Amino acid sequence: DVRALPQKWSCRFDVVIDKACLDAVACGPGKWRGVEDMQQSVASVLKPRGVYICISHAAPELRPFEDYQWKVEHQKVPRPLMNPNADPKAKDKIEIAQSPLFKAEENVYHIYICRKQGQ
Repeated sequence: DVRALPQKWSCRFDVVIDKACLDAVACGPGKWRGVEDMQQSVASVLKPRGVYICISHAAPELRPFEDYQWKVEHQKVPRPLMNPNADPKAKDKIEIAQSPLFKAEENVYHIYICRKQGQ
């Protein structure tokens, strides 16, 4: 459980990489407490100069990492528009056309590079 990582892992890792785990915790029961517990737990397993990399669907206003004593860099990366059911080995490729309502600037992954404050 990422909200309570083993104490024997304390200060053991240089990097923790999260692909939507925080998103899942933030959508679950007791979400605010779960997010706080996860942030504290991740920080505890990082070495003093360790880095937490979080890849999320949520924009910065929904991921206030600074509230949890992180120094944060934020970047956006476009999400590719593709059919998730298409087999990459299939002979017949399925193309998805963009709708006029599609907003590329909103269809991104948010990458947060977080370092402990004062480290």
